[in-house]
Amino acid sequence: DFLLERVREGFSLVLTGNAGDGKTHLLRRLAPELAKCGAEIETDATAAMRPNDVSAILRRWKKTAQANRPFCLAANEYPLYLLRKSGKGFAPVDEVARQCEHRLAYAEKPTDDEDAREKVLVVDLSLRNPLALGFAGPLLDALLHQPEIQTASKAAPDSDLELNLRHLMHPVVRA
Repeated sequence: DFLLERVREGFSLVLTGNAGDGKTHLLRRLAPELAKCGAEIETDATAAMRPNDVSAILRRWKKTAQANRPFCLAANEYPLYLLRKSGKGFAPVDEVARQCEHRLAYAEKPTDDEDAREKVLVVDLSLRNPLALGFAGPLLDALLHQPEIQTASKAAPDSDLELNLRHLMHPVVRA
């Protein structure tokens, strides 16, 4: 909801992080709503670039900015580095560079130094806490209640699977 609200306000969005952090998945999930906001979406900077060349991405972003539309990008560290290097002087990319150098906002309401500028927001998914209850709890619920896992567990009541499922359902272990 937070990301969609920023894009509705006209912010471009750069999702970064490690491979597997969910950048592409998140943009794909949000794509229908982002499209309603007029956003241009690139779900994988690595796939969209040529070897060591992000000029196509940079051209798309500049064209989108000229049309006063948000640009949403999922980028691993290297394409993002190349984009920052190639796009110097383009205000949105300069803002990406600034935010990458100061990746954390510590307060609920960011300070002037932490606040996003140039209608660009960088979100580094590698900095989230995957063990936070709000993340791990629903993940465990989804895993533990899969019918295939439940069936396999019941078929072998003395198995390691059944023992581990029982433990993972225990409130103390979950906490």
